[in-house]
Amino acid sequence: MCFKFTTKCTQCDIGMAKKSPKNNSRCAQCRAQKKLLNLTDSATGKEAQSWEELHAVKVANFDKINDEAELDRQLSRDSEQRRMAFDLGLIRPFLLLVSMHPAMRHEVGCLLGFSLVTLPGYGDPHFEAHHVLMRGKQQGLVGRASGVYVSLSLPPSLSLSLSRE
Repeated sequence: MCFKFTTKCTQCDIGMAKKSPKNNSRCAQCRAQKKLLNLTDSATGKEAQSWEELHAVKVANFDKINDEAELDRQLSRDSEQRRMAFDLGLIRPFLLLVSMHPAMRHEVGCLLGFSLVTLPGYGDPHFEAHHVLMRGKQQGLVGRASGVYVSLSLPPSLSLSLSRE
C-alpha cells in the first residue's frame, strides 16, 4: 500500500506525479521525455526520440533470453565498471547483478528508488550492475550498506557466562 501523495503532472496534465514542495512535479513520461536527449540504445547506439521508443527499448531488453554462452561472455567481459568493482572488493555482488535477467536488475533498482531504463547506458549489464551498486549517497547498495551500524548486545546471563571461561 502506498501512502505517498500524488498530484497531476505540471507539464502534461494527463499523468500523475509525486507531490513536491517545489511544485514542479512531472509524471514519469515527462521526466523521461526530458532525459531522452541523453538516452541511447546500447545495442544499436541510436538515440531514443520518444517515450514510445524508450518503451520499445525496455521491452526488447526485458524480452532478451540470454543463453549460457552470452552469460559466460558477460561474466568474463572486461570493463571499467568490472575493474572498479574488483578494486573496491565488490566483484561478487557485481557479478551477481550482471548474471541477473535485465528485468530483475531493473526491479532491484526500483526497490532502491531509481529506474535503470532512463540511464544512458541502459542495456549494458556491467553499467547497470555498477549503477545499482554505486549510485550516489544512500541510493546504491554500497551507500545504503555503509550507513548501517550494527551493535551487538548480549543478554546479561550470556555475557556473564562468557566472562567466566
